[in-house]
Amino acid sequence: MSKSIGVKLFALNFILSTRYFVPFTSYFYITMELQKLTQQEIQERLQQLPNWELKGNGIVAAFQFKDFKEAFTIMSRIAFEAEAQNHHPEWFNVYNKLTVRLSTHDAGGVTQKDLVLAKFINHLVGEA
Repeated sequence: MSKSIGVKLFALNFILSTRYFVPFTSYFYITMELQKLTQQEIQERLQQLPNWELKGNGIVAAFQFKDFKEAFTIMSRIAFEAEAQNHHPEWFNVYNKLTVRLSTHDAGGVTQKDLVLAKFINHLVGEA
């Protein structure tokens, strides 16, 4: 599959996934390089990701939902996408609050994989 077709299919996933259905990115996921980004590259890209900030060697965001059910629904959808991308977040949940930390451990810091998953999470939270 060419890269442009893969990108279009990845975008199609965002369009077709609805609030209650699990995304199907796993069928079309594009493998990305594990190159650690510089502090400047991370800061520039975080300008496009509301809620996220650089902390240590990862990016972190905190979200609040209506109730535990809504928080857990979002966590479940993130879990399916993370599995499809083979990129798993560190997270902490108490009732309606969710804190997510993303870092590519193999690269020792933030990579494009983290930014892609962060963008997906922001998309899901925007639907909630």
